[in-house]
Amino acid sequence: MKTAIVQVAVPGPFYQAFDYLQPSDWVEAPTLGARVLVTVRNKECVGIVVGFAEISHVPVAKLKWLLKTLDPEPLFDAPQRQFITWLAEYYHAPLGDLYYLALPIRLREGHAADSQAITVMRLTHKGRELLPEQLHRSLAQTALWTYLQSMPMGMPKRQLSALNHSAAALRALVQKGLVELLEQVPPIPVSQLTAALEANTAQQVAIDQTCAVLGQYHAFMLFGVTGSGKTEVYLQIITQVLARGEQALVLVPEIGLTPQTVARFTDRFGGVVLALHSGLSDKERLEAWLAAKTGRVQVLIGTRSALLVPFKALGLIIVDEEHDGSYKQQDGIRYNARDGAIVRAYQQHIPVILGSATPSLETWLNVVKGRYQVLRLPNRTLDAKPPAMHLIDLRSQPWANGLSTVLIEAMREQLSLGNQVLLFLNRRGFSSSLLCHSCGWSPHCSRCDSAFTCHTEPKKLACHHCGYETKWRYSCKVCDHPLTPMGTGTQRLSETLSQLFPDVPLQRIDRDSTKHKGSFDVMLAKIHQGQAQILVGTQMLAKGHHFPNVTLVGILQADSGLYSADFRAPERLAQLIVQVAGRAGRAEKTGAVYIQTLWPDHSMLQQLLKGGYEAFVEAALPERERACLPPYRFVALFGAEAKIDKRALDFLIRVREQLSLRAIHGLHLLGPVPAFKEKRAGYYRAQLWLQSKDRRVLSLALEHIQRYLTAHAKEARTVRCFIDIDPYQMD
Repeated sequence: MKTAIVQVAVPGPFYQAFDYLQPSDWVEAPTLGARVLVTVRNKECVGIVVGFAEISHVPVAKLKWLLKTLDPEPLFDAPQRQFITWLAEYYHAPLGDLYYLALPIRLREGHAADSQAITVMRLTHKGRELLPEQLHRSLAQTALWTYLQSMPMGMPKRQLSALNHSAAALRALVQKGLVELLEQVPPIPVSQLTAALEANTAQQVAIDQTCAVLGQYHAFMLFGVTGSGKTEVYLQIITQVLARGEQALVLVPEIGLTPQTVARFTDRFGGVVLALHSGLSDKERLEAWLAAKTGRVQVLIGTRSALLVPFKALGLIIVDEEHDGSYKQQDGIRYNARDGAIVRAYQQHIPVILGSATPSLETWLNVVKGRYQVLRLPNRTLDAKPPAMHLIDLRSQPWANGLSTVLIEAMREQLSLGNQVLLFLNRRGFSSSLLCHSCGWSPHCSRCDSAFTCHTEPKKLACHHCGYETKWRYSCKVCDHPLTPMGTGTQRLSETLSQLFPDVPLQRIDRDSTKHKGSFDVMLAKIHQGQAQILVGTQMLAKGHHFPNVTLVGILQADSGLYSADFRAPERLAQLIVQVAGRAGRAEKTGAVYIQTLWPDHSMLQQLLKGGYEAFVEAALPERERACLPPYRFVALFGAEAKIDKRALDFLIRVREQLSLRAIHGLHLLGPVPAFKEKRAGYYRAQLWLQSKDRRVLSLALEHIQRYLTAHAKEARTVRCFIDIDPYQMD
């Protein structure tokens, strides 16, 4: 048998596959897309076969041998390999690293890609006959028992974590004889458990137009106001996809939205729905990955990494809340799952839906240019009215700890009627800093260019950039005068509200209060059961939640994005205001939104109040075009960071000099300059911005940078470098 050369993508900073020799005594060659065990730098690792060759550019005597074939069948088929190759080329990322990102951890470690029988949990006869009050002492057990009541055929045990139910609660219910565990061999039959809701005219148009192009590429922007029933549109379209024997991928921006989305879809489709996100165990992620690959699951709901999962017969991709910045990876391989979803749908000839009440300017411009088709849901369902919008001018009235007199009185009125009030403050902790009023000293993180944020639960000073924590300081380091908390966070706001409304139950939801598994869902359950009348929260409360009893929303400190150096800040602020405002008046009750501001005449705020989000977009796009900013220009960021001050900046100066020598037509260079927060986690950071009207120009420039790094590897090792295509943040 002739010795074969096998091209293998391996993890690491390698922008090409490595050539390996296949042992002559192997009966069969490894297949494209399968895993093999190889040696890299004297260490064994798992790689992916991406090609074969008759000759190698490396002398045969220097080639290493394949050690073992791990998969008899490919894990990645041709369309998936094509997509991963595109990601590597577009984002200038190592091919092997992208394959590793697409693999569950257990497959990276070399474990077998075998599907196991799944464990199904369902209520016993005793469990079905149980009365709810018999479990009143355990909220976790009651929550799981209540959910299983709506699932007569049971549900996979692996859904436990995805739905944020407690494993301890399951064990307790099993011990009490209320729940039984059954081994079930896949596949799971499709079963529609709850009937579809009656679609209104706009919803039906969106459903019909999407279903008319199943089986071919078509990009839709589903522009629906908050509460307009976008999820029901998704569900009814997916019903048609499943009827064709195909699968659907539903992307959500954050883990916090996954449980409620999984619950809604499971109620409709039963056991064919699975979740995939970082909150699952390694085994659960592997099972969901394999279920999608083999076609045992028809609907996969996940965060951005779910885009990289192979499917047996993918027929539809949905990107919910497509504007959300969480779809952009901010470290490692900095890909954008929303943009990747468009390319994957195009390559696999299937439709893709980008849904949002506040579409990104990039998506909107694609609609203007005719690349995407817009589907509008202009009205809320069930005849719910949009909330009344009010600006509170903080310049003309007293306010303390983030609350104005007008807002307090509006809250008092709604609380007296038994309604719920939501206050949005996008700053967790007690206060933003401590300050000495005598000499002006403030405690700062020694590893970052940032003041410590003050926390009271527990009492500590914390850096929200690198995570460093230290003890609370009471006196000034310089002059020993007392330190005063400055600014208001969610903890301080909650404390103030408890003093103003001592008899009103309050629930604070932020990253600090929900750090324990399942706590977020317990808090949401309390809100829906009316056990909390005042809701205080960060962005965790702003997205996708339905609170029918919330009639008043207060937005505190709304001015942060009005005069930011980040050109995307006004867009993010407008999206946030609209999303938060959408929590008010979503049922038969009329809602009101109060926005506190020091700049009530600002054009962006006036546009939102008078014309809604679309008026903001119509004004923002021309501004971006005049400023030669995205989406009218393409941008890449080449960043560097080093432990020694100025080293990263000096390195980028040399990189710019090399690019300038190339005289690439149509390329504009900005910088290098220190990052906005120059020091973070002990590293000094600098940035070089590359800008052009033509993506190919940026790609050519980045290829020159990569060749420079290779040629000057010793120098490049003194700094940490990264490439960010279409950067989302300028920090």
